[in-house]
Amino acid sequence: QALAHYTEMAAGGSRVGTIRYSLLLSSLGRGEDAEVILQEWLSDNAGDTGVRMALANVGVERGELAKAKAEYEALMPSDNPVLLNNLAWIYMAEGDDRAEEVARRAYEVLPNNADIADTLGWILVQKGSDYEGLQQLRRSARNKPQDPTIQYHLAVALDRTGNQQGAREALQRSLANAGDFEGRVQAEVLLEQLN
Repeated sequence: QALAHYTEMAAGGSRVGTIRYSLLLSSLGRGEDAEVILQEWLSDNAGDTGVRMALANVGVERGELAKAKAEYEALMPSDNPVLLNNLAWIYMAEGDDRAEEVARRAYEVLPNNADIADTLGWILVQKGSDYEGLQQLRRSARNKPQDPTIQYHLAVALDRTGNQQGAREALQRSLANAGDFEGRVQAEVLLEQLN
């Protein structure tokens, strides 16, 4: 029903309908269709930053990080914390030194967001700043205790700072969540090493 409604809105030229239709398609696993719809809108409305942001987000969901990065970078400079956080995550995945700086900017804008604190904390741990990263990851885990990826990141930081018991507990919380998540295999391996 929602799909039919947003299809009609988008067909009628509604910007909001176009964005919502594309997000719904993406959530249904039809990211390629979502990208086509958003690119069609941008071909007539090249300056629409909201639609460009939606296109970048769909790229992240589809794992097309190069496309997403290009869209996010086209929107820079920006103080949008979601944009900054997602761009920092892509930079980290690529080994780009700009990851920490961009993550810190996102954190300055929205310091109480669990996902942003997680991104900054994980980048810091990856760079070897384990204690500072642990601070951010603890903050993130307090705000979003059921997130298995955050618990895994926290476990790595706890292990690296010498708190193996805390790491085991965080890993157990992480793996208690049913389903797959980014880092699940690594979490299982680390828990086996700590036991």
